[in-house]
Amino acid sequence: MNTSIVFPIPLPLHIAFGVIGVIFFSWRYIVKKEPHHLLLAIAIASTFLIYICSEGLPRKILGIEELILYILILISMFISSRKAAALEKSQTEEESNENSDA
Repeated sequence: MNTSIVFPIPLPLHIAFGVIGVIFFSWRYIVKKEPHHLLLAIAIASTFLIYICSEGLPRKILGIEELILYILILISMFISSRKAAALEKSQTEEESNENSDA
């Protein structure tokens, strides 16, 4: 198997891992409805565009797109974790209030 200059793994392996990743993160988005899962699926799928993009401007645009996606993923994960922490805190407070009333 020959490897690409861009990726250290062969093309069929990249496609297999990419498809598995897209399916997994799409499923996680359907289950949890957290936007970073959808963004991850899009980011993984867009790595296949490297094989279509020629050198120069198209490849730079693809790199900028990937960078923007990963920044959005980090922001989305941060927001989701804060929401989850706030929800857990409110549930803990409700449980402690119920226990003190009893």
